[in-house]
Amino acid sequence: MTDSRDSFAIRWTPPHGRAQKVVFEPRSAGGWDRITYEHRRGRWRITGEEIVADVGLEAAGSVTTGE
Repeated sequence: MTDSRDSFAIRWTPPHGRAQKVVFEPRSAGGWDRITYEHRRGRWRITGEEIVADVGLEAAGSVTTGE
């Protein structure tokens, strides 16, 4: 079976702080890796990781799921 899911990221910069992002990457065994980053000294550095069962991305007027 071929995994047709794609990784995606959400980035933001708070008013007083470093740029942040969270990346969701599909796992071959099912589910997703959720990896959080902070931009420090010109590089993205991992600040946390966890496995999640399902992902849904909501936007104004629509919902996209990770299935």
